Amino acid sequence: LGPVYAGPTSGGAWTRVGLDGEGQSYNEGAPFWNPVAGQMFAIAGYGLSAFKTTLHAYDGSNFQVIGTSGSVPDGRFGPDVALDEVGHTAYFAGRSLGAAGLADDLYSLDLDTYVFTQLLATGDPGTIDRVETGMTYVTDLNALYRFGGYFTDNSGFSDALARLDPSAVPVSWESVAFATDVPSPPAR
Repeated sequence: LGPVYAGPTSGGAWTRVGLDGEGQSYNEGAPFWNPVAGQMFAIAGYGLSAFKTTLHAYDGSNFQVIGTSGSVPDGRFGPDVALDEVGHTAYFAGRSLGAAGLADDLYSLDLDTYVFTQLLATGDPGTIDRVETGMTYVTDLNALYRFGGYFTDNSGFSDALARLDPSAVPVSWESVAFATDVPSPPAR
């Protein structure tokens, strides 16, 4: 998680904060705001020859490890993150598992209890076989959306949009059609 810098929203100087002792332990973690705790959190990362799924909370001066339970994801770095602030849920999708390759899975994390639930495993019917997408949750539609990304088989980039209802049984990403042409992604 290091180095991490913070600055006042009104402007001013950046100040280095956080875990200098573990500065090389958690690179490319995924930061997100936890509306229940009222704190910045970060999950996953890599460093010191390991991929991690550790959850950290920033208390204003230091990062603290938060215990989790349930179907905790395999260690990874840089997963896609989306928040359902009303339902107190964070969603994490995909990214690198190191030597194990790329994952296109989906997990939810209850922000009240810190219990993980696996919604989709890599290779399950209903996955989209893409990582490093833009992902967001739309409260009014109770839906996750993922756009773009690159294919898990490293065959190139995508310009597709997919939608998922996390309360459906089973969950499944579904393609969303565009009314106009979408720009082509750049060549890899």
